[in-house]
Amino acid sequence: MSEPSRRLTKATRWSSISQAASAGSNVVIELAITVFIGLSGLGQWTVRYAALVTVMYLVRAALSDVLVADPAPRGQIREDPRATSLVGLVLAIALAALCVFAIVAGVTRDLSWLVVALALPAVLTQDLLRYMGFWALEPQLSASLDLIWLGVSSLGVLAIASTRSVTIAIAVWALGALLSALWGLHQTGLRPRSPSTALRWWRANRAMGIPTLVDTSLYLLGNQGLWFFVAAVAGSQTLGVLRLALLLANPALLIYLAAQTILVPTITRDGAHGKNLVTYVGIALVAGLALFAGATVIVLPILRHVGAVTAPISSALMWLTVGFVAASAPYVITASLLRAKRHGQGFLTMRAIATFVTLVIAVAGIESWGASAAMAGLFMGTACAAVLGLWLSTRWLSLLGDGDERGR
Repeated sequence: MSEPSRRLTKATRWSSISQAASAGSNVVIELAITVFIGLSGLGQWTVRYAALVTVMYLVRAALSDVLVADPAPRGQIREDPRATSLVGLVLAIALAALCVFAIVAGVTRDLSWLVVALALPAVLTQDLLRYMGFWALEPQLSASLDLIWLGVSSLGVLAIASTRSVTIAIAVWALGALLSALWGLHQTGLRPRSPSTALRWWRANRAMGIPTLVDTSLYLLGNQGLWFFVAAVAGSQTLGVLRLALLLANPALLIYLAAQTILVPTITRDGAHGKNLVTYVGIALVAGLALFAGATVIVLPILRHVGAVTAPISSALMWLTVGFVAASAPYVITASLLRAKRHGQGFLTMRAIATFVTLVIAVAGIESWGASAAMAGLFMGTACAAVLGLWLSTRWLSLLGDGDERGR
């Protein structure tokens, strides 16, 4: 086996474990909330979780997504000046965001928002460290961080069951992030330093950093923004139903996320070949639909058995979720190839189309169709962007021929 093949196999195994554990740390909390608090509690959690991950995704887009497409560190991570300076920059951003959410907590007199504020430094540091693992082609580090978080979330189910409090659920999730981040800092030996080096590095890479930041901002508008819209217009119960459908899709979506963290750094170093495009999409599609089917067959009956879900879930919502899962496979694969080749205009155009179509359909139908309208928006938006992505990949990157060409 060639060295690139060995790296890809190793990256695939550990990145899959990392993504599964990362998603699991959220899913465990959300299932516990659904069982012990109900769909309304799940809706309340979703709003606060969306606020947290909005900050995390923006920081990830501006820094971590750019880092994984950058040359790997020579030697240990802690010896690379980019790494130590990035830790300092992320902590500075986290403290600024903490102050903003602390003000929100004071204005709303809601303790849960204070917990969100206190969670930010740990969540942002943990996410940076796991992406450093992918960047250095040491995904076993990323997996260990996510497994710690999953373990804490699993143990925290007892606290959620005894208190039946969304605030406690957020605190449990935040504690997992804190212990994971501390372990990551210990393992890498990283200590925060002046952000100046990281800022100079980002300015040198802003041609990649700006498109990824805009791309993620549009993603947040079409996803987390959609959650806030549903909560405001249709209420926590409807948002809980939508989040339950997305919870069933989550195993498939995490496979797609794993594909992105595998493909981007691998293609950046080893290139890509046109014949792999259909193979990547086909494997992701089959795996995603199989995981969605498994989650639906296993999770829904359990939730109904314990009385967490009593009302029927409409068949329209379920079929639209199937469509969303299927369309997400070619979307993520083609966007990953465009990211690896630094075609910012390409993946940014895909995201713009997805966000626009999603919001138009959701806004038009939410009052009549509720959660089904929101899912229809996600499905159609993702499908339109996936078609565009396939066209751009074959046209710009010449993937049907020589995958290493820069395209037109």
